[in-house]
Amino acid sequence: MCDVNTGKGDAANLEQDRSEEREEAAVPCLFCGTDQVVSMELDTGVWAVCCCGCDTIGPQARSRKRALALWNAPALRQVVP
Repeated sequence: MCDVNTGKGDAANLEQDRSEEREEAAVPCLFCGTDQVVSMELDTGVWAVCCCGCDTIGPQARSRKRALALWNAPALRQVVP
């Protein structure tokens, strides 16, 4: 799942992706514990954080920043003991 090509490979988009990732990092996966998680645009204007270890897809949002915030939310982190 983590090798998805979004077709946005030009330099400007890659640099924007890198700067947005520096703003907020995703915490490790709640289910498998891996830190190999990525934010992805699942569809036009639909973002989520996805785990490369167990293929969990986090809450969907209209922006990358919001998807990261939802993935990192303390309430979400307490769902599974």
